[in-house]
Amino acid sequence: MNERLKPAIPWMFATVAGIAGFFINGFRFPISDDLELVFGSILSFFVLLAIGTGPGILAATLVCLRTFFLWDHAFAIPFLIAEAAVVGFLTHRREFPGTIGVVIYWAVAGPVMYFFFVSRKFFPDSLELAITLKFITNNLLCVIIADAILAIGLVRSGLNRLTIEPRYNASIRYNLSRAFLFITILPICVLAIWSGQSNIERQKQSALSELKSNGVSLSHSVGDHLDEHKRAIEALADYLNQAPNASNEELKEWLTRTRNRYQGFATMLVADQAGNLTVTSPEIEAGVQRTINDREYYRIPLTTKKTYISDTFQGRGFGNQIIIAISAPLLDAKGQVRGIVEGSVMLSRFPEFSPASLGNSNQFVIVTDQRDQIAFSNRAEIFPLLTGLSGTPLWTYLKENRPENTFYLTVPFSSPLRLPDRHYLGVAVRDDRTRWTTVILRSSLTTQAALNLHYFQMLGWMLGFMVIASFLAQFVANTVIAPLKFLTEATKELSHSPEAPVGVIFSRLTDPIEAPAEIRQLINVFTNMAKRLESTFNRLQQTNIEREIANQNLQMAKENLDRQVRERTAQLARTIEELKKSKADAERNQEQLRQSQKMEALGQLAGGIAHNFNNLLAVIMGYNSLELTRIGPDSPSFKSAKAIRRASERGRDLVRHLLSFSRSNETTMENVSLHESIQTTVTMVEKLIGEHISLQVSLSDLKPTIFANLQEIEQVFLNLMLNARDAMPEGGTLTIRTGEAIQVEERDAPGKIYPNSIQFPEIFAVQRFYRISIEDQGMGMSPDILEKLFEPFFTTKEQGRGTGLGLATAFGTVTKAGGFLRVESTPGKGSVFHVYLPWGLTNEGKPYSGDIRPSRQFTAIKLEQSPIVLVVEDESEVLEVTCEILRAHGFVTLAARDGEEALTQIRNNGTRIDFVLSDVRMPKMNGPKMASELQKLYPETPILFMSGYNELADTGQIHFFDNNLIRKPFEGPQLIKKIQEMLKPEAANGSH
Repeated sequence: MNERLKPAIPWMFATVAGIAGFFINGFRFPISDDLELVFGSILSFFVLLAIGTGPGILAATLVCLRTFFLWDHAFAIPFLIAEAAVVGFLTHRREFPGTIGVVIYWAVAGPVMYFFFVSRKFFPDSLELAITLKFITNNLLCVIIADAILAIGLVRSGLNRLTIEPRYNASIRYNLSRAFLFITILPICVLAIWSGQSNIERQKQSALSELKSNGVSLSHSVGDHLDEHKRAIEALADYLNQAPNASNEELKEWLTRTRNRYQGFATMLVADQAGNLTVTSPEIEAGVQRTINDREYYRIPLTTKKTYISDTFQGRGFGNQIIIAISAPLLDAKGQVRGIVEGSVMLSRFPEFSPASLGNSNQFVIVTDQRDQIAFSNRAEIFPLLTGLSGTPLWTYLKENRPENTFYLTVPFSSPLRLPDRHYLGVAVRDDRTRWTTVILRSSLTTQAALNLHYFQMLGWMLGFMVIASFLAQFVANTVIAPLKFLTEATKELSHSPEAPVGVIFSRLTDPIEAPAEIRQLINVFTNMAKRLESTFNRLQQTNIEREIANQNLQMAKENLDRQVRERTAQLARTIEELKKSKADAERNQEQLRQSQKMEALGQLAGGIAHNFNNLLAVIMGYNSLELTRIGPDSPSFKSAKAIRRASERGRDLVRHLLSFSRSNETTMENVSLHESIQTTVTMVEKLIGEHISLQVSLSDLKPTIFANLQEIEQVFLNLMLNARDAMPEGGTLTIRTGEAIQVEERDAPGKIYPNSIQFPEIFAVQRFYRISIEDQGMGMSPDILEKLFEPFFTTKEQGRGTGLGLATAFGTVTKAGGFLRVESTPGKGSVFHVYLPWGLTNEGKPYSGDIRPSRQFTAIKLEQSPIVLVVEDESEVLEVTCEILRAHGFVTLAARDGEEALTQIRNNGTRIDFVLSDVRMPKMNGPKMASELQKLYPETPILFMSGYNELADTGQIHFFDNNLIRKPFEGPQLIKKIQEMLKPEAANGSH
């Protein structure tokens, strides 16, 4: 390891430990409603005890930052940082145990923290003492656990491997103190926390049971009160319906009598059908509106003919008083509504009807109507009337329709409810008759006070047990350490005076009479060992000279042996390196051979398949082109014929993919502007990728030119871009970037190279490459898929979506152009295909084809009638459709099934033959051989060859194939155009 880096390692370790403690603090252990233990400080104390004060302060700072996010305040941060500084000083400068250092610090800092919290008034419910005690308890537990972890040998070994030498006092006294503290204080803390939680839970359940009883009683009282006044209104309406002609004085008397009997009514009135007040009790003041036709308690009984209890509202003439209206319809003899009778109930009089439930000043009482707006509150400054509880912690419990729903409410520090305390016991009871809800809240301050007392007692017990444990540790340590001092003094004496007799040394030492039996046995063993060492020392002195001589001889022999070993080792290393290189070359050659054989076999298979398939397609496309010429676009079968044509063209494209693997595939090579071909492909892809994919193109300022076939190169880019599109069914970004490959860094670039025989940096030493990168954000590929990525017919797409030839064709085109590929892919994150093509490798700027031979010239025949064409084809169906196409375009046809039959017809037929259309590969006599014989007889007769093969070199007559070859499958217009071009007069002059 770099020596300059070693001083920074402790600080790096402290930073990592602090960050880990920061996240560990997020896992909290609740001991009450507002108190939680966090254990991230274990790591800061571990750094403090094992490494030093400075790294410990750094780790403690990072750990305690989490308290700000946990409790929305930073008050504890300076106390915790100061604790790290003080405990580090006491531990490393004054050699105090870490636990004692924490106790000493909090003996001073604890009261300071308490009074600081009290002065800030940040915590409700008198939490200051409980939180202070919680910090002391929490940190005592953390330092005990951290000291115990440091005592583990494997942990210290791990620090040593990080070149951190831990500060660890391994004396028996310290180890015994650690053991006693760990096995006593830790269980006491756990037991105290458990018992505190149990006590508090019992108090909560008892208080909730009492509160539930009060809530049910109060809810029933409110419901009974409203129901009683509802029945009173209904009874008064029944009486008034029986006396429709009663005078106003009689009506007022009845209203006053009812209001006196049911003192909850503040006012009562009778209104006619138009909403005009007829009678009121008491009499309303002058100037008050005497029509109520705009009130719901008037309109609803008129339409429903039922008694109606309104929601709470501020009534006219009542000032700020909140009332509800209870109204019933008045009916005439025919059952028609002739008015209403209404009574207004003032909700502020609720305490008069339930003084036992509402008189407790330590609780909050809220009554809400059917619309959940506050109808009554004994603390209107906190719960204003006619407002909703939406957005407050009570809303959750208010919306639950379960009857007698008790809950324990914790009010957030930033809650819109400004309650004097933080925790409340609550009950929400909904009356089924009125659908009104009664909520009672009671502060849990008494429970929290019991918790504070419990933790104060727990801390006292912990300190007491700590003193006792420390005393016991010191007592046991002294019992063991005293006799061990005997051995220590004897060892020092022997080390200082190795020639002194052992018996004389032990006689001067005090015999440890009080030593335990195990220590006395150890002393006896040590004494016997010392005597044997004395005898051995004497013998060694006598043989010292012989040993020195032997050492000199041994040293000389060792030097000779080392020299010989170095020479042989170097020679062996060179031999091994040569063998490795030879083995690598052999494996690479073997891989190239297997790949070559594989591709050769695949080419042969592709050629055979292509020939047969092309013959089938030639028949289909021939008849299809005939059918399309016979019918018009308005024909019902025109659409079907077009569909057959498209399917045939797809089959033809598939054959072309197969032919790319043929070993004699003829392609036109030329100087290609790489950026122009990319832009052409991008124009096509933009119409195919869809709106859910974003296409980004970034081309460098360079103007690279490569030597390749333009169509094949564009097909490579098209295949890769469409594959990238298919990899992103949910959408994403498709990116195309170009740039010059960097020779040094590219050697170590990630991903897999295709073909794997490419060697870095040798390939860059002889050639300059240009890189094209196509990146998607799709599904990515696993390593096993990458191994088979460019194998022909391998595809991961569903059936009907891909042939498995796109990537294989792209691979063949790139390698044929002298390039290679590199693929990076991560499952779930996308893939990047890097294409490397040779830059500036041209053939003097001239395109060339697979066969560079002189063009044949054909002599045109002057025709005065329909041309006679001899068609030579061994496939009967191809022969038939070809003749039919020619006849449909005005040609006279003759047919032959091989070259011998064709020559026989030519010799025996007295009719002239103006043109010969011949297959290349046929039984008995192939097309080129037949053409050679025909030239001897009729040298001016043009011959057009047709073939579904690419292996033209096998015929030995390549010079026949220049511009007189048409590929199967072909369409009728394509064939006719070719024949007409060869029959034109200018063809006779060699103008091809």
